[in-house]
Amino acid sequence: MKIKIWHKLALTSVSSIAACASGAALISAWADDGQGKADTALEQADPEFQEAIVKHIIKRFCTRIDATAAQKKEITALVEKRREANSSERAALRAGLKDFMHAAGSLENSPESDKSLRDKAASLRVMHEKLMDDRLETFLKIRAMLTSEQKENLKKFAQHRPRLTKAIESGTAL
Repeated sequence: MKIKIWHKLALTSVSSIAACASGAALISAWADDGQGKADTALEQADPEFQEAIVKHIIKRFCTRIDATAAQKKEITALVEKRREANSSERAALRAGLKDFMHAAGSLENSPESDKSLRDKAASLRVMHEKLMDDRLETFLKIRAMLTSEQKENLKKFAQHRPRLTKAIESGTAL
């Protein structure tokens, strides 16, 4: 049971680094007011803000595990490489979410409209799963870089966060 919890914790902690590569960009899709205008400046894809979020999360993770300079460099390079590689997929997902929300908000109620929404939702799921698979691969690569002592540091961190520990144990953290 402890091993299973540890793997979920590690997946949650390290995948937050992988997720940050696309998380800031996805926030903008939810900020859309339905007319193609965003409620926040993030929709304008402020690259400096997104970069600051990514750097902050990486820095916090590396501090938490007491990463060496070489590990910091390797983790940062890996995350940046994955961010760049997935940028077009994230953009397509954002555009698909906007399109889906616009179509779902229409007043048309017909079998063709329902089928179109189902098809769009299925397409979005496929795109999302592809990104999640890539995040998992990134997590596995980062996990392989960690020493057993660093993994213990992450484990201790979870013990100080009862909500996270409860979510991991119940299986709702992932």
